[in-house]
Amino acid sequence: MSIARQRSADATSSGRLSAMMRALRTRPEHAIVAALAAGVALAMIADAANQTGGTARLNDFYREAAPSYLALTHGHLLAFAQLTPAYGGSLVLRAPFALVPALWGGSLRAIYFASALPCMLAAVAFCVWVAGRPRRNGASWRARIVAVVCCVGSPIVLIVLQARHPEEVLGDVLCVAAVVLAANGRAEWAGLLVGVAVANKAWALVAVPVVIAALPARRWRTLIIAGGCAAVVLVPLAAAREHGLTAAANGASVGSIFNPPQLLWWAGRRSWIAREARPAIILASLLLTLLWCGLRRRPGWPTRSGATDALLLLSLVLLLRAALDPWNNVWYHLPFLFALLALETRSGRAPLAMVGCMMALLVVVPLGGVPMSTNLRAVAYAAIVLPMIAGIAIKLYLPSGRLRGEDVRKGRVSLRLSTDQASLP
Repeated sequence: MSIARQRSADATSSGRLSAMMRALRTRPEHAIVAALAAGVALAMIADAANQTGGTARLNDFYREAAPSYLALTHGHLLAFAQLTPAYGGSLVLRAPFALVPALWGGSLRAIYFASALPCMLAAVAFCVWVAGRPRRNGASWRARIVAVVCCVGSPIVLIVLQARHPEEVLGDVLCVAAVVLAANGRAEWAGLLVGVAVANKAWALVAVPVVIAALPARRWRTLIIAGGCAAVVLVPLAAAREHGLTAAANGASVGSIFNPPQLLWWAGRRSWIAREARPAIILASLLLTLLWCGLRRRPGWPTRSGATDALLLLSLVLLLRAALDPWNNVWYHLPFLFALLALETRSGRAPLAMVGCMMALLVVVPLGGVPMSTNLRAVAYAAIVLPMIAGIAIKLYLPSGRLRGEDVRKGRVSLRLSTDQASLP
């Protein structure tokens, strides 16, 4: 029975892929959106790769990724693994692309361009999916162009590319896609994508409970697939490194960085919660997911699209992941913004909330932006983020408040009617 169900799922998957390819051939608007998004993505990568000046070589690519990729291009596989930074899994995933410029002796700029290409191609695919949602709801071309701008042409995406962290974009897309697939019952694909996201960067662990909870069935199978995909990439790295996957090697340690735009600023750099912030974020994700699962089982819980609720939960945990991280910077919010964009377009709305949140974060979060004192920046950030967290939490965990109020009013009306009927002769 399970074999037949698996064959049916495989047939459905291949059928949907074929339908997507037919749509690109028969509907020119799909191809136009894809070409526009790809053009914007290539232009942004080229602009970031061609940065000049003294600050161009001070970004993380030259300090963290370049030594490892240079070892790889010279054929030193063990040195490649040993020199990888905390996000070494991402370098492994993009290594085939980084090797291409070595065929003609390309520079580090060419290696960066090639390694960033798969990340932005993932964003292009996500953009085409997002742009297709307004079309299904009868929206105009304007709505689809807005989707392209918000996704691929976002100022935060440009900041990510200029900071040489394209793997952030890849992780964002993989987490959102995994949750949507899980809500639609695509257990194997959801496990594959979230496993690759975890291998890409450890912060994606916050999305794993959401993916598992969004599934209608086969949760253990998805968890095994996700763990296997992450282990295939990370275990060899741990074996190659001298100290394995230590807290510093896997990104769990926060070190000495302590930026003002975060909700733990007032706790202090040396506080326990600041030192253990990243494990606490994963624990918070698990607890919020368990709360959501428990509330959904209550009788009278309003029936709503599983993907809608799952994207709301994902938005909440991704926003908390940024707000509670002592290293917090503007691109830590990009996963949250992508999840919010998917949520709004899926609901047939213009991404106004996503644009509003993005503009507010761009004003407050970048340390080199609007001049502020550190305490004022922390206060401004809290004033922006806390209402976002509260709004999402209320919509996710208290969606039946209005229904309960209507039920109370209906109960009063029915009680009044019954009393009146009893008083009639």
